[in-house]
Amino acid sequence: MLFSSSKSTLKKVLKLRQSGTLLASTTRRSSSFLAVSSGKNSFSFHRPSYTAFFSYGSNKKNPDGTNNNFELAISHPLKKYSIAPFSTTSLLTQIPDEAKKPEIMFLTNSNNGMSQRAKTFLEDHGFTVNVELAISQKQMIKSVQTLKPDIVICPFLTARVPDEIWKNPDVPCVIVHPGVQGDRGMSSIEWAMEGKNAFGITCLSAVEEMDAGPVWATRVVETSNRSDPRSLTKSSIYKNEITEAAIDAIEETILKFMKGESPTEVDMKDPNTIGTLQPTMTIKDRKVSFEEQTAEEIAHRIRLSDGQPGAKVTLNDGSTFFAFDAHVEEDFKTTSVKLAKDVSNAKPGDIVAKRGKALAFMCKDGGILWIGHAKKKRNSIKLPASKCLESLLPKDISNWPLASVDFAVEDETDLWKKPIQTYMENWTCTVDKVCYIFFDVYNGAMDTEACRNVEECIQKAASRTDIDTIVLTGGYNSFSNGINLNIIENAGQSGGSCEQESWENINAINDVVKALFSAKDKVTISALRGSAGAGGVMMALAADAVWTHSNVVLNPHYLTMGLHGSEKFLHIPACLSLQFSLSLNSYVFLPPLFLNTVLLFLHEHRYWTSFLPERVGQDAATELTQEKQAISAHRACQLGLVDQTFGESAIEFQQDLHKNVTQYIDQHKDDILSKKQQDLSNEKFAAIEECRAKELAIMKQNFQSREYKNSRNTFVTKKKPLCTPVHLTRRRGQVMSGRKVANQILENLETRVKENLVVDGGRNPKIAILLVGNRPDSRLYVDKKIAVAEKLGIMADLHHFHGPDNGNALEQKLIRKIHELNIDENVDGIMLQVPTMLNVNSDKVVKYISPQKDVDCLNPVNFYGCLDASFPATSFLPPCPEGILDLLLAYGTPLKGQHAVVVGSSMNLGWPIACLLEREGCQVTVLNVDGSSNLKDFVSSASIVVSAVGKPGIITEEMVKPGAVLVDAGISFDFDGKLKGDISTTAKKHKAGMYTPVPNGVGPMTVAKLMENVVKSYEIGRDEKVEGNTAVDALEELD
Repeated sequence: MLFSSSKSTLKKVLKLRQSGTLLASTTRRSSSFLAVSSGKNSFSFHRPSYTAFFSYGSNKKNPDGTNNNFELAISHPLKKYSIAPFSTTSLLTQIPDEAKKPEIMFLTNSNNGMSQRAKTFLEDHGFTVNVELAISQKQMIKSVQTLKPDIVICPFLTARVPDEIWKNPDVPCVIVHPGVQGDRGMSSIEWAMEGKNAFGITCLSAVEEMDAGPVWATRVVETSNRSDPRSLTKSSIYKNEITEAAIDAIEETILKFMKGESPTEVDMKDPNTIGTLQPTMTIKDRKVSFEEQTAEEIAHRIRLSDGQPGAKVTLNDGSTFFAFDAHVEEDFKTTSVKLAKDVSNAKPGDIVAKRGKALAFMCKDGGILWIGHAKKKRNSIKLPASKCLESLLPKDISNWPLASVDFAVEDETDLWKKPIQTYMENWTCTVDKVCYIFFDVYNGAMDTEACRNVEECIQKAASRTDIDTIVLTGGYNSFSNGINLNIIENAGQSGGSCEQESWENINAINDVVKALFSAKDKVTISALRGSAGAGGVMMALAADAVWTHSNVVLNPHYLTMGLHGSEKFLHIPACLSLQFSLSLNSYVFLPPLFLNTVLLFLHEHRYWTSFLPERVGQDAATELTQEKQAISAHRACQLGLVDQTFGESAIEFQQDLHKNVTQYIDQHKDDILSKKQQDLSNEKFAAIEECRAKELAIMKQNFQSREYKNSRNTFVTKKKPLCTPVHLTRRRGQVMSGRKVANQILENLETRVKENLVVDGGRNPKIAILLVGNRPDSRLYVDKKIAVAEKLGIMADLHHFHGPDNGNALEQKLIRKIHELNIDENVDGIMLQVPTMLNVNSDKVVKYISPQKDVDCLNPVNFYGCLDASFPATSFLPPCPEGILDLLLAYGTPLKGQHAVVVGSSMNLGWPIACLLEREGCQVTVLNVDGSSNLKDFVSSASIVVSAVGKPGIITEEMVKPGAVLVDAGISFDFDGKLKGDISTTAKKHKAGMYTPVPNGVGPMTVAKLMENVVKSYEIGRDEKVEGNTAVDALEELD
């Protein structure tokens, strides 16, 4: 056993196990579920471990006509123990249809695999679940006040729940804690791995003291039935055993709540209370010392820190990093591979070899430890160790290749044991003419190298004559989550190109798909042991059959990354239905799952229209790709995305997989291969490749979009979101604070200015502002810009023209001043405050501002930058439209494929923002409000509305689509001088998913982006002298 337990804990666990009340493991779910009796108003059932009885009254009705008066009674052999076994058939399915189901709200740190699994499970049983991210105390309180849930559930929430929430006696607040009853603290799983407590899960009420509330449900979990004990990392236990137990405990909690029961106060003398308070595990507790610890001891330290925060490692030269993904080498002393470098004299802590992503370290006992991933700092990007620690590698470091990645096993039970204990991402195992391909990549992220390795495994298997079936098994924790965003993001930080790395990665995963569906004389099956997302889901669909188990969650979409996707381009599978009860003549094609705007092109690409409706139907395909929702394996099977589910866990799935594969092949092999030979003709191959080329062309554009770059960076760096994504919650009226985002931009600019002053020898950036006339609001705006500039260290010169000249004479005076500023090397930006007075035509004047200094982008040359995505990177974008785009991206607003309506067609705001949104993949409608009598018809269909008219309340509540994102860029004043926006308050607060306020919405973003343009011009001008040709030519025209 890798994990020891204290004697007291073991005694309690043993006592419970002997009583029959402790679940030996989360995979011991009995398949026997027998209905004993049923009647009009009652039913009962029993399993070997307990009997349950439901009854519900037919007379008492809720005001809306539903019935919530039912009872759940559990008769246990030993009633003094409350820990209940898991149920194969969910008790939630037995709730009467007429019973009113409570509205549920999740408060969670992030919408991770655990919350997704719980949400999809409850939704499958007819519950409404809103997910709210615990961003701040104020936001959590607002969420509960707005949504008015019946019960609040907090899956593994680490933030403190506000008193206003948990003290509400009418709305229970339940903490889902990853520890057994009595366990408390932030490091429950880690201390369980250390043997201080048992593994478990407890649903308890939130109280003042953390994890000390009364208990709704609790489970004890064992992990001893894993085929490979070394696979027990913190993140793996969380994703599998703990999540499975949590679902069961949440189910019991909801049933008790619906019955009207209350949670039970924890009694430390209760035999069920087997946990204790533990401190938060520190860096010292996770200490790694190559000189003091063996390879196994170090691996254990890294495994209990895997996921987050990692184990801190100090090398012999004093450099440090955080380690993840540990593997002990078992055959170092007996290996026949001769390393180029002699390591016999290596000291503990020395890096002695590398293999792919991993580095091999010498340990105290002479053992070798592979570290697959690392971070230089706690807040840096997690990368393959060979990339992260590249600067520390000896110049003569040896490459340690594997002798082989292909293995034959005699017994199917050996399939799930790693063939050799070492670091390897992919390997194959063959038994009974079936080749199983494993690609256990870290976190399911498949970089280009990983894709190439899997492609090679598929091609080798396809060429073999001793097998007839290929089964893709992915990894235990994740099947695949598509391209590797961490490596892509790092490419841009290490002198490479994120776009090029993205391009190579998407092509590599496409080649995996092509290799899989091209295996014309092999039956192919995707067996998802772990969850899958984005390209991983699409890759699985390239097989003839897709199987999984009930604990898997699928995310078959790319929109949250601002991508269309491309892996789906390839499949014309020829599989039969996997429902074994169906006739062999019931052929069901598995078409590609089109994503995002590819759906809009179906009528153009007629080749695909016959397949998509057969697979999931047009409506379901649109929902899957546009709604950005996770779906359960059960729901995926209903839709036809997955063909069959069996088993309650990865372990149960593995136990039955080979038996089902051989049965499936015996029944369907000949029909499948015959159909594949017919379908995969040369003409259809050519059509597929043509479709691939078209879809990749779309993806190439996506890789250059700001939405993709912003979403990727946010995901990789784990930035805290500013609000809950609108697709997770029905809550209306989330505020998009321009002030908050603008402050972040300004802080960054202040740092850049200080750094530039050091480089440039002391010259500050400078902006020259031209103000014409004495309009009070214009002077107010100018003064605000000057104040912001000076705070950043930007010099601001005001040139105020207020008479006596006017008209053409004043225009010539302005143009001559602009010429002076154009050729002044100490001026970085020029802006004309509009509107102008004194009969000055601003449109005539602004074209004389040098485009290189036109930081307000009023010169038509810079306007074209909005139209053309290939415009030089050194040009500027208009501050207000770019500020709106940045604000949308900062709040995670999906843009690809969304319908955006821009109300107002001005050349300085309406058209530029429309062009920027179109470049990001929106379908944009621009409305000239003066000529649009049917404003409501257009606005009501839009997911994004930008209004820039300057007419208070022109957009009303009845015009707005529920959940739409509203950007109010229209400014006007009422009779009392109060600032007003275009969009009514009721539309914002009661219909919008998110909205920008007035003030503190678009305004602060405009100023921040103006200052950003000034600093950008300053940085460019350090190396390039600006020529005032445009202004010189203009002067010649005037003369």
